[in-house]
Amino acid sequence: MFGRLFALVAVVALAYFGYMSWQDSAEKSRLAAEAKERASMLKAKALSAAKAHGALADWPSRLAQSERMRMSPVLTAELQDLWTSGRPILFIGIVADIARSSSDSVELTLDYGSLDQGHMFMGSDLRLRLSCTRAMAAPLLDSASQPSRMALYSDSAVVAAVQSIETSSRRDPDGSVTGVLTGVGSCIEVVPISEAVHW
Repeated sequence: MFGRLFALVAVVALAYFGYMSWQDSAEKSRLAAEAKERASMLKAKALSAAKAHGALADWPSRLAQSERMRMSPVLTAELQDLWTSGRPILFIGIVADIARSSSDSVELTLDYGSLDQGHMFMGSDLRLRLSCTRAMAAPLLDSASQPSRMALYSDSAVVAAVQSIETSSRRDPDGSVTGVLTGVGSCIEVVPISEAVHW
């Protein structure tokens, strides 16, 4: 009698834990599907903005020569050919800074988001410094100033007109020097990204 009761309790417990595990798995699958759908919508929105302005969206692939990772430093001339050709570019990146430059404009600085992009540039840091209207940059200011924000993944897509490339360098704690190439120009359109989108 005790053995049957124990077996019944064990079966009920296993069934309960199995059901809870299935529920947890189903919830995780649902959340993952929703995140993937949101990411696809954000990507489509950014690419649509690029297309509407005739912006060059595949410049990272061209710069990396279709490789996933480029180890050699990016040359200024390469960026000049891609970024200052007269066509706007689509730049997916992380808000590094927003500074007010006048009552109706700001200077927006974006770093290339290498963690969630299709191409990584190990030998160079790529960034944009853009003049934008305050209204255009307002959504980025709101999201970038959140105390809990971790600036690891891209949080904005910008269609930008780049007029020039500036070069500088930064020294890592280990003493190695990395070139910093900054495209200077103006915003044409800004698309906030609320989560990591793999390009």
